[in-house]
Order: sequence, then C-alpha cells, then structure tokens
Amino acid sequence: MVEYFTKDHWNVLLSGNCRAELLNKNVDDLYQLTNIDKPYNGDIHSASEDEKKFVVNDLQQYISAAHDSHLTSQNMLTPIKDILATLNKKQEATQTVQINSKEYMSGKKSHEVEKMSSVVDILAQHCNTHQVLDIGSGKGYLSTHLSLKYGMKVTAIDCNDDNTTGASQRAEKFLSYWRKHLNGRHTKESGAAAAVINNDSLKLESVTAYVAASTDPSKFLPQSCEHNIEDACIVTGLHTCGDLCSTVISMFVTNKLIKGLCVVGCCYHLISESNNETGTFPMSDFLATKSFSLGRNKRMLALKAPERHAVMNPKQQREKSERSLFYRAVLSVILKEKYGLKSDSKDACIGKIFSKSHSFLDYIRRSLNKLRLDSSLLSDEEIDNYLQSYEPRFKELVAFSMIRHQYGPAVESIIVLDKYLYLLEQVKNTGIEKCFIGEVFDPILSPRCFALIASKSIT
Repeated sequence: MVEYFTKDHWNVLLSGNCRAELLNKNVDDLYQLTNIDKPYNGDIHSASEDEKKFVVNDLQQYISAAHDSHLTSQNMLTPIKDILATLNKKQEATQTVQINSKEYMSGKKSHEVEKMSSVVDILAQHCNTHQVLDIGSGKGYLSTHLSLKYGMKVTAIDCNDDNTTGASQRAEKFLSYWRKHLNGRHTKESGAAAAVINNDSLKLESVTAYVAASTDPSKFLPQSCEHNIEDACIVTGLHTCGDLCSTVISMFVTNKLIKGLCVVGCCYHLISESNNETGTFPMSDFLATKSFSLGRNKRMLALKAPERHAVMNPKQQREKSERSLFYRAVLSVILKEKYGLKSDSKDACIGKIFSKSHSFLDYIRRSLNKLRLDSSLLSDEEIDNYLQSYEPRFKELVAFSMIRHQYGPAVESIIVLDKYLYLLEQVKNTGIEKCFIGEVFDPILSPRCFALIASKSIT
C-alpha cells in the first residue's frame, strides 16, 4: 500500500469492471466484502503484458476463490475435538478445579491459554509425560496455567530476561490468587489443581535462553536421561514469533527426548526465507525443491484477518487505519516527486508516525524530520495541495485495501501447510506417529489460531 499511488495499483491491478463495481459500493459495504458468496469457476484474473501482474477481472469470483484458499476451506484441518479424542483414547481427563482465568488475564489471553492448555494436557498424557518446555513463553501465562491447573512440570523459556523475571513474579501472584480463591474448597476436590494448591510452590521454572533446532532439551529438564522414557517431555509455544515457530518444530523432530508438539505461530513478517543463510521458509522439501518464496510484503499480508477486521473493529477505528495507509501512500508521492526517493527504499522508513500526528500537515512534517530531509523544500500550501489532489481517491484506496485483505489468509495457509508438510516428510525417520493442523482458537478473538500438533511413538 506504500506504493499504491506511485505505482497506480488501482488501474494496473484491477479491471475496469471491477473498479466500477467497487466504486458503486459505499464504504460500509466495502468492509463487508467477505460476505460475498458466488461459486468460483476459475476465471478471475488475466495477465497484464506490460506490468506482468495479475489483473482482477471479477470481484465476486476473486473473493470466492480467495476464500476457497483459506485453511478453513481446505480439507486439511482436523477438528480439535477429534484431535483430542484421537490422543486421549486410553486416558481419562485430568481432574481440575474450574477457575475463571479472566480474573487475572485479558479476555483474549484467557481464551488462548484455556484452549491451548487443554490440548497440551491431553497431548502430555498421550506421550506419558508431565514435563513441558514452553518456548517463547513471554509473560508466562500458559506456563503458569499448565502448572496451576494441570500440575505439570513446566520450564518456561524466553530470550528476554525481563520476561522471565516478570513471569516468575506473576506466577507467585497467581498461586496466591488460587489459594485465596479455593480456600476451603480444594480439600474437597481431587486432581492436579488441588495438589498444586496444597504445595508450597509451583512446578515451574523460568529460564532466560536462546534456543535453536540443535538445542539439547535435557539441560532444561530435571534429572533428565536420554535413555529414560520417564524423562521425556513435550514442547509447546503459544504464538511463537517469526522463525521461532520453525525452530520449535525442528527441535521436536531432531530431539529424542521431545515426544510431543503443540505450537501456534505468529508474526509471519519476521520469518526469514531460504534466500537468507538462516532462512526457515520453506521448511518442506516439497516447496524448497520448487525454489518457492513469498517475500516480506506477502508475509505481512498473511497477518490480515478480513473477518475480524469487519466484525471486531468499530467504524471509527477502521477509518483511522485506512487513513493511515492513505497518508503513507501520499507521502510516497511527495518523496518521489520532491526528494527523488523510491517508496521501497530503506531510507524511506518512517515507523509509527501516524498515531502521533494531529493532521496531514503534521504527519508530513514529522515524516520529513524522521527521514532527515529538508522540510523547507515544501511549503504548507504545497502539502495541503497534495492532500486535496489525492483526497478524492481515498475511497478507492479503501476498496483496494479490502481486496488485499482477502488474499492474506491464503498466504497464511501456505506458511502453515509448509510446516505441516515438513512434519509429514519426517515421519519415516523420526517416529512421528500422529500429526494434525487444528483451529485451536476462535479466529475472531485470536486470528493466529492454527496449531500444529504432533506426537512420536512412545515405544
């Protein structure tokens, strides 16, 4: 979107019919484009010889095709209840005391932790272990919950010392809360949670460390022995950022001690690709042999959640978001015409200036100052003229932005499926016996909702 005006995306990438159809909609309708439902018959775009781009011809069919490319529309997801039933065939559910975690977490985090911890619990039982490595543990919400509610031995690992220190302090506060909340009740309850309340401390250790695929998990486990099945563990990660998700998966594949995996990735824009020496995408041989790549712009797009954008964001917030894109696109025009800077130049990175700006004029002045450019080359009147010149095109920018949003989940599908394919490719050599992709969270509450869940043979 930074180059929206400078590269004329509106005219280059959309057909005349598509542009007309979009402009006939009001702004509120543009935010509801995901509701369009028309069967896809395969003819949605054509190649532009001049630009070597794809041009969207039919709006409804494009959106339908994009929707069909989502993981949720593919026959690749296994319902979480079916995953748990498969893993839990010979087990009984852990008896726990029901605590409202919303009392010490945000609603979104509570939802994620409750859902993720229930999967980890069943997975740990299936792998005959009570030991968990929580990689990229952050503030320690999942680690603490696994220890408190399920009585697991958890090692919370994060590279940020402030996170691990804070997580340990937060865990003790949670323990005090649980004791107070369950005072007079826990003696009547059975199960892991009651046992934790009766103990003096949590079975939780926070460690500051960097991990790699080659990291030996035994150094994080008490009295671990490579040949002792009782010292096996599972590895988990709730919204492991960028390359860390691939690292956790590789740890699971390469380490005999790690018998189970439950990981949800996020921050796709931070993934490094195979054209980089440390690249982690693609992981699968299937894509690697095709020299497949995405690029940062597409990985940024994978973070978009069109359904959540339409449902959760109030109108004022949506318009503010699109106005930010509009300002940045006009700034690119100014940088090109007045300063000879290309939009994709590293010298044109301005960061989060929009939220600090009071007007378009203020935005441009702050941006020029951030880029250390001579602001005197532009008068206030000239800046206002740029705004007035491009303001009539704001609606088309919103429309194009919504079109882009539809494409995001399809890119996310490629990223997640690549990791799944990698796991399937390792089955013969690693003892992996079960492997799933599951939608573990409500995508409206938590858009990065796809978990990779796998286990190795215990014998």
